Amino acid sequence: MNGYLSPSLPADLSLTRQYESYSSYGAMLGGVQENPYFFKFMTSREKTAAPGKRLAHVQANRLLVQAEEWDRGLDDSRENYAYEFHTAIGNSVQLLSTALSKLDGDPATVPVDQAVAARILPYIEKWGKRFGTGFGGIACHTVSWFLKGERHYIDLYLLRRSKLEGLGECALPSCKSEKNLRACGRCWTVCYCSSAHQEQHWRHKEVPHRQMCHFTLY
Repeated sequence: MNGYLSPSLPADLSLTRQYESYSSYGAMLGGVQENPYFFKFMTSREKTAAPGKRLAHVQANRLLVQAEEWDRGLDDSRENYAYEFHTAIGNSVQLLSTALSKLDGDPATVPVDQAVAARILPYIEKWGKRFGTGFGGIACHTVSWFLKGERHYIDLYLLRRSKLEGLGECALPSCKSEKNLRACGRCWTVCYCSSAHQEQHWRHKEVPHRQMCHFTLY
């Protein structure tokens, strides 16, 4: 996380903006952002997770720096150029969406500066309309809700996301109850409606939780 938030400057300082957006650290975050352990890391109170509280703030600022150039690039007629800009926008907005949603309500979070939010919002909404339900489109709509503080949409989104992540229902495949849920005390990435179902899932013949459950310091 520190490598992404505070990267070492490249030898050619003119490439600083590109390096901040396209570094291997960014690729790593993009790959793990849907992992439930990343969710637990982001919401942790441990010191090792503290830098992550700045992710939304930093990502919004970087997006603002690149927004005008990337927006122009979407209309570039050269082969694959528009696609590359679309990919860059989609990945960046998706990471911002993840940071905003995972840290929603966390008092330790460094918020997105209001002035920055006001300046990038027109781009976000424009891209959301352009991409529709394609890559990056849904993330643009989600970021727009957060930046505008539209709690109704935000709460619906968070509820839907919790279900997709398996955090809103019993993890035993044959159950899926949404009542009386308690998280696994070892990994904190799945929930159960009863200790009996937790024990059954631990020894499940097809998808035993014991193969996926890992203790984490976060």
